[in-house]
Amino acid sequence: MIWFEPPDQIINWEYKISNALTDEEIKVIENYAGAYPEQLLKAEIRTENDPVDRDYRRTDVMFLQDMEVFSELYNKVFDIVLGVNTAHFRYSLNYAEVLQYSVYKGSELGYYDIHTDTQLRNTSGFNRKVSFSILLNDPSEFEGGELLFHSSREPYGVEMKKGDIVLFPSFLPHSVSPVTKGVRKTLVGWVCGPNLV
Repeated sequence: MIWFEPPDQIINWEYKISNALTDEEIKVIENYAGAYPEQLLKAEIRTENDPVDRDYRRTDVMFLQDMEVFSELYNKVFDIVLGVNTAHFRYSLNYAEVLQYSVYKGSELGYYDIHTDTQLRNTSGFNRKVSFSILLNDPSEFEGGELLFHSSREPYGVEMKKGDIVLFPSFLPHSVSPVTKGVRKTLVGWVCGPNLV
């Protein structure tokens, strides 16, 4: 049997859910970040020859590894991811990476240049398949900092409010435009599975 898909179907790479996290859940993250400021470090992108490339990304990051504090957060976020994957992406998934708290400061013109989160095939046999970003503060608190997707000639963004999550395939090129005022805070993560073949 041969299966055909309608030639005029609209393919939306990204998938947004509003109010994925409550203010109380976000406050747990913010309180932790405030209690451990030494864990918030400059993000590093290493090139082929291993020097740190500071021009590619200007973000402070903290990895949320304390499961005594964040177990409920992990359960909620990954229930959302698995539900969207079942309904929308349908990838084979096995495990999640540690959640990353990210801060983009207007005082530093924080941004992240165009990139993907995966190389599709990894020698380990596993790779990132679903990426997501959750906005942790109100858009009125910053200017710029738009999450942009680059799957067409012109980049396009998804309007986000505090607590919203946007999920997308990890191979989709994306960027964060410079924050020109205030501070933008997000929680990002990746869910992995066998290499795409």
